Formats: sequence, C-alpha cells, structure tokens
Amino acid sequence: MLYSIRWEKLPFSNPVVAGGRPTYEPNIIHVKITFLDESGQQVQVTRPYEQWIGVCPNHVEKVIETLEHHFPDCKPIRYTYVGNTRKILPYFESRLLKNRLDSPEKPFYMLYFRTCCHEVGRFFNKYKFCYYDKADWLVRLYIDLCTKYHTQGFYYKWYTVHQASDLVESLEMHPDHTQAPDWTIGVFDLETVPMDGEDRVPIGLDETDEIVMISLYKWNRRQGLRHWLLYRLPCDSPPPDMDRTHAYTSERQLLNGFHALIQDCQVLTGYNINGFDLPCLFTRLLWLQMYSILKHYSSVNVGTSVVTTFQQKIVLDLYHYFRIFSNYDLPGFKLDVVASMKLNETKVPIQSTGLWSWYTHPQVSADLLHHHSVEECHRILQPRRLPTAQFGTFKDYMYYCLKDSFLVYRLFEKEMVLSFLTE
Repeated sequence: MLYSIRWEKLPFSNPVVAGGRPTYEPNIIHVKITFLDESGQQVQVTRPYEQWIGVCPNHVEKVIETLEHHFPDCKPIRYTYVGNTRKILPYFESRLLKNRLDSPEKPFYMLYFRTCCHEVGRFFNKYKFCYYDKADWLVRLYIDLCTKYHTQGFYYKWYTVHQASDLVESLEMHPDHTQAPDWTIGVFDLETVPMDGEDRVPIGLDETDEIVMISLYKWNRRQGLRHWLLYRLPCDSPPPDMDRTHAYTSERQLLNGFHALIQDCQVLTGYNINGFDLPCLFTRLLWLQMYSILKHYSSVNVGTSVVTTFQQKIVLDLYHYFRIFSNYDLPGFKLDVVASMKLNETKVPIQSTGLWSWYTHPQVSADLLHHHSVEECHRILQPRRLPTAQFGTFKDYMYYCLKDSFLVYRLFEKEMVLSFLTE
C-alpha cells in the first residue's frame, strides 16, 4: 500500500502533441506525487491532471456566459453536475463564520475549460473549495497553495463537524480518517556560540560561529520515542554523566554524528528551523568544506522565504505552522509562549547566551564542567549581563537543549501536525 505525503504541481506542463505539432494545454497540469510504502521508502510518480473550477449557481448557463465573455479563448466549456448531497463550496471560511456551510438549494457544477484556471480563479476570487458530505458529517478543505502562498504544493485538512451552536467550535480535526504510514520523525534543536567572544547572534555566517550542541528526538510506532544529545566538549575533560549523550572533540565530528542519526527520518521538524537551524547547518558545512554532506542539501523558494531541506526530507517548521494556523494572538510566537499556552509547560528557565561563556572563557576546566553549583560557575565565568538566576551549570545547558526539542515533539504530537497537513 502507498500513502501519499506530498503533491507538487510541476512548474511547466509538457506540451500535448496533436497532428505532429506540440500544443499547449493551459488547463492541464502535471503533479508529482510522493508516496511512502509500508516500509517507509519513498516512491514518486508524475500524473497529468485536468484543472476545474467549482461553482454553486442556480443557473450554470449564466456562469458559462460570463466566463466566455471575459475569457473568449476558454471555449469549449463543459461542465459536470455533481448533485445535492456532496458539495464543493467556495468562500469556505466566510461561510463558516456566517454558519452557512451548506447550500442545499443550489446545485454544484465542475467547470472545465481550456484556459488558465489561476486566471479564472483570480477573476472569481475562488481559491478555496470544500466538499461537504452530510451523510458522515465530514468536511474536507482543499487549498491550492500555489496560488495563495506562491509555492508548488497542496495540502488537505479534514474536520469532523459536531452539532454545536457555534459552528467554528463544532469543527474538530479528524486524524483517523486516513491511514498514516509508520513515519520516522525527527525533531532537533541547535545551540551555537560565537567563538570569537563577540556579543552577537551566532547564525553561522561568521567563520567563528560554531554549532556546539544538537538535541534530537526521533519516534515511530515500531521503536517509540528515542532521544540523543550531541555536543562538543568545551575543554579536555571526561564527559558529564548523562544518558543518551555523545561527546565530541570537534564540530566536524558533531555534524557527522548528527547527519548519521537523521538518515532514516522521513520528516524533520523543529521550531524556526527554516529561519535558523537549517541555514546555520548549511553555512557551517560550507565553512568546514564538508561537501560529502553538503551535496545532500537543497533549497527552494516558498513565497518570500528560502526553505532548506536535507535529502529531500519533508521539513515542517512548527514556528510557521503556529503563525499560520493558531487561533492565539501571541507576541512573536516564541516557543516558550506557545508551549506554555498549549502544554502548560515551559523551557528550562535559563538564557541560552550563558552557554557562550562555557565555550569561550579561559577558566573553563574539567572540574568546573562537572560542578553542580550554579553560583560557583557564575562567579568564575562571569557571563555577560546574566544574573545567577538566568545562568546554569554545563549540565543545565545540556538539559536546556534537550528540553527545547522535547517541547517541539510534544507540540507536534498534540497538534497532530502530520494528520493536519497530509492526507
């Protein structure tokens, strides 16, 4: 059995050959579909697809007349009557807010025509279609992200509709409607340090920016939840005693270890990984000339953003997910705020910039690395503009990095992100 996980509209359709001459069919697109089989391996196929526009008019002839007037090249127009029991309704969100989800008095038609559906859709301002089945009270909303967000992908979301006075409140996401493959999902978080001691955000663009710590949680149905913490030792010392940790003596070794661990992941996620973690990984690999790993990275423009991925894995950034789909009006959508709101749980209450002192201060020693007193560590390292209450031992920062990834894992599962974004 194959499970569809990604639908990508290819940027240009292949011409149709008619009478020995290629002709362009603007209503035909080619969609590349990525599947997972039952063993988790990816399979890709490309299929042609004839686009259409859905309308719910009382008189479909008037719609066709309007189309032919404004789009004289769209002939011939043909249509298919779908019926009254299953509808595709335009303006789904506005109808939802007005409690007018169903339109039983109007029939539904699928219109096919030889012109660009985007132009017709832009004319009618109908980018969203929903079919509504009263038999099982299930709503499927289809959004063409190619038009709305200038990307090349589609997503689907399913709802169960309950009998509630407020129709918005009556919608509940329906995660069990389709079977899901046994995904291997990885969530990770980076900690970086400006090794030159400068007071700046180390995003990887400077040669002295270094990735010193990476936490990783992986899970699937077969093996459950597992975690790792990979870090570079700040000094010549035995590693602190902590389960599932791997200590390295160089950033190069650390990055090799991390990329080996994510090989079997089909999905990578994190918080603001499109804005920070993935670009930082990319630039550090570039600085270190680790081309054997770097060649597996690629980037694509999504709207005004550049999204980086590794080995064509599905990358889901929960920061953007909550910015787009959350009902909360949160300041900046910081991980700590979202986790507090959704999970009633927060990050380890120390400042990440305190980790810089552990890697740049000359008095970091093996004894200090294993010290349990925050006050003593603060007295010796004297972190810049950080009170003792916002500082931590080296082990505290190991827990800090792990906790960030754990919170994202909890949010990912609580929100059922894959069920929400894939069919």
